[in-house]
Amino acid sequence: MRSKRRVFWLLICITIIMIPVACIAIVSWLEAEGKHDLFFNPSHKNAIETRQRGDVIVVALKKYKIERGRFPETLEGLKPLFLENIPSPVYGTGNWSYRTIDAPIMGAEFVLSFHAAGRYPIVFFSSKEDQWSVDN
Repeated sequence: MRSKRRVFWLLICITIIMIPVACIAIVSWLEAEGKHDLFFNPSHKNAIETRQRGDVIVVALKKYKIERGRFPETLEGLKPLFLENIPSPVYGTGNWSYRTIDAPIMGAEFVLSFHAAGRYPIVFFSSKEDQWSVDN
């Protein structure tokens, strides 16, 4: 009877310890991946690496415009002359969003972004501001 009680209390203690540890592990994984908007952190190291990968694309887009007088319609238009491969984001949904804007007064612009699955927050590079920003 005593050994059954010990086993019972041992299982209770293990459960009490394991549930919070599992919750912490899940939250850490969600933040590291940046896939869910509640855990999307633009300052996370993977978000920073994604911005650095985006910087490679930004340089290629600027070179494309200098050479061709406009931005490509899609990122695929950079291949193979300006980039061999389009580096993928390692944070958020794993996809880039890219769009061009033809502004009559300011000229052509582009926006390159990555985001959480819930769509916000968005981390984006605007050629108009020539910098990365966050839209919550």
